[in-house]
Amino acid sequence: MEVLVVLAPHDYRDEEYLIPKKILEAAGSKVTVAGPVEGVYTGMLGSKVKPDLTFSQVRPLDYDAIMLVGGAGSRKWLWDNKLLHNIVFQAWEAGRLVAAICLSPSVLARAGILSGVKATVFRLPAATDALREAGALLRDDHIVLDGNILTCDGPESAGEFAEKMLEILS
Repeated sequence: MEVLVVLAPHDYRDEEYLIPKKILEAAGSKVTVAGPVEGVYTGMLGSKVKPDLTFSQVRPLDYDAIMLVGGAGSRKWLWDNKLLHNIVFQAWEAGRLVAAICLSPSVLARAGILSGVKATVFRLPAATDALREAGALLRDDHIVLDGNILTCDGPESAGEFAEKMLEILS
């Protein structure tokens, strides 16, 4: 399985990247990391990663799944990124798994794929507002699957989130 993981350059949530990456790779998945710019990215807790691709280089249909990592940086770097919205929309439209954790379900809302879809998000007012405004059916569950969209509310559920991705993709 090929999984594209999307990160913000600054302040991504480390566990939401590191835990799923470890679980996915242990199951034999190839993980490719993408972000909006080149360079070394730094998580909220200090982990570092150099993405393999920038958004302009991503071909969404090359992947079985796209996973968007949250954290404080996602609001600044990901929520309103039109290239990312296009990547997400193409993957969703083609029936690929589109997964987002913490604050990043807001990207799915702004990409226009959450209308009438059950979803969850980290309980920050701006994030819950983004989902409601997009017509999402907001749930209090830690993990919500609706069609080919998987959402998770935060880092405490990162392992379970990755396991659910594997279950869906197998």
